[in-house]
Amino acid sequence: MRATLPMVLAALLLWPAQAVRAKCIDDEARVTGDTLETCEANATKLLDEKLLGECVQAPNWKAKVASRLADCTRQVMNDRLDVRLLKLKKADRKQFSAEMKLQKLYNQSIQEQCSLYEACGGDSNARRASECRDQFHRYRAAQAVPINEDELTLKDGIPRTDASPLRQQFAEALCALPKKVWAGDTVPDNCVPRALAGLEQAVGPFQPQPCTRFECPVSQRIQLDLKAWEQPEGTSGTEGPGEHLVWRLLRQLGEEPTETKCQLATPSVSLVDDLALVDAETQDRLLRFDFDSDCYGFPATLLVVLHPLGEDEWCKLGTLGANGRGFGGCSADNPLSFESVHLTDRGRETLRIVTRQSDSALRDDGNRECAESKETTFYDVRGAELVPVFDSNGEARVIPEGPYPRAILAPSKEDYITDTVYRFVGGEYVTTPKPSK
Repeated sequence: MRATLPMVLAALLLWPAQAVRAKCIDDEARVTGDTLETCEANATKLLDEKLLGECVQAPNWKAKVASRLADCTRQVMNDRLDVRLLKLKKADRKQFSAEMKLQKLYNQSIQEQCSLYEACGGDSNARRASECRDQFHRYRAAQAVPINEDELTLKDGIPRTDASPLRQQFAEALCALPKKVWAGDTVPDNCVPRALAGLEQAVGPFQPQPCTRFECPVSQRIQLDLKAWEQPEGTSGTEGPGEHLVWRLLRQLGEEPTETKCQLATPSVSLVDDLALVDAETQDRLLRFDFDSDCYGFPATLLVVLHPLGEDEWCKLGTLGANGRGFGGCSADNPLSFESVHLTDRGRETLRIVTRQSDSALRDDGNRECAESKETTFYDVRGAELVPVFDSNGEARVIPEGPYPRAILAPSKEDYITDTVYRFVGGEYVTTPKPSK
């Protein structure tokens, strides 16, 4: 997780690519079935060590099997719903549109609830997200059977918790189904609260914050007095005995340079203290160091991100950096910029980092000019570390509407020209159709 200063100043420093998943997962973890029971049975076989041996030992095997099981039960749900929807499409377009909207609300409820676990990060939370989807699919698949037979009923009961607006809207749309769909041609009394209670009983109450409490490893804890640096101009112009105070601060942060063959000018330092990267209530700190010149003569930037633990005690979440190194005499003056965005959580923020490099490009007239290139990476706190959740050549931005984790609009990874929508599915961002305007 740590990056030493020379590494940052010598080259663009971004987190390494995520580990490649075990090949057997993609080859073997396939769950198919035309009923909920066959989906479950085929998923259970994939957890049997006697059948699959080493595959079952893969770190994210259980998470992958849970994801495939959720895919299987979703297909069963859709197939059962289609029995009615395909008939309505021909016979009653108005009712078809109403029931398509009903299912859209339900799908949004799934995303609203289950994606919260994915935003927590880790294989165990990815598995919980898939198990959450599986429960939703099973409930609606079971509900589709009596709907198709015009025998829909509801159990007695009231929800134990306040429902989210999406769940409320789904319950209202369900209770608006035609009377003939219900057993005895009668919409049940107290339909909406009973529908909410049935949904909650099947999939659990809505949990807006399912992530575990933040814990900082001992190796990431730092004792540091930032009072002197909280002034508007910091103390970057004050000399300390034998060394500049900025270098002393870097030493305390564990970013002391080890290069001795070149002279580095003292960087300017600034502090940002309005970030909420771990939770909505706590103010995290970001220290930015800007070097006019690194050991190779290029401007460089270093970011150190801290989370407060107590009086002058911090958790070092991570170090990010970049330099403006180019070719052919080119150099990017501002190699790194950042902003905090709401990507994975309504209250907690994510860092959007844009790095810039400048290369020498050959013009049509045979002369060369400097051309700037950009890369965008979103860093989110998972556990007690900043980890990359998405990266893209060019600039990428968060689509401002939709459930969390929100979608990202970025240049296509294939041609780097066409904008593409990426959504958080199964623990990673994947390409999805661009929404119509």
